[in-house]
Amino acid sequence: MLKTILPFLNFTQLLVLITCISVWYLYYFSHRGSFILVLIMAVCFENEILSLIFLALKKPIGLLSTVNVVLHHGLWLLFMSQLIKRKLLMKASLIVFLAFSIINLLMFEGFSRFNFYTFIIGALLYIVLFIQDSFYRLKHEDFAFFQSNNYLLLFAPILLFLGLSFVFGFKSHSLNSTVIFGNVKLYGFIVCFVNIVYYVLINIYVNREKKMKYVV
Repeated sequence: MLKTILPFLNFTQLLVLITCISVWYLYYFSHRGSFILVLIMAVCFENEILSLIFLALKKPIGLLSTVNVVLHHGLWLLFMSQLIKRKLLMKASLIVFLAFSIINLLMFEGFSRFNFYTFIIGALLYIVLFIQDSFYRLKHEDFAFFQSNNYLLLFAPILLFLGLSFVFGFKSHSLNSTVIFGNVKLYGFIVCFVNIVYYVLINIYVNREKKMKYVV
């Protein structure tokens, strides 16, 4: 089984593992950070493990990836709801995303393939709410929030959402297969880049929280 899985291992899985360990250590042993972040990383870790197993067994991963997106995006929206100023708007957006995810799964893109539109709608909702709340805080001169660790964490998935929405939005195999340099294709470059930024920012958040523990 291990020999079957090894060809599918990549740098992203290593990033996920390192980040998971950091986040879980921070929460369970340092008692800092958000439990929602622990759940987000658990979803990411579980998805990577199950994807490896499914690929090794030559099973389709469309439904698995869709469920992962619903949980991942939903948890990020839930986390934002704890910090955003306009709570009602945030809760409505979360309900809209979950409702759209279910309708899209049952009536449109279906169970047999990855639900691209679910990813894109969830990502756009998060980005719009993030920008809206940022302008709201600027208007009210809440400059301290932009220097806070929570703001860094809220910003962490932005490039991931933007980059993958760009890739999924066109649904063009020829575009995604465009060679940028050497053997590196556009899809692989974007996925690798946005994942590195995503997990590095989360690890920076974790390190800052650890330092705060010793300051407080």
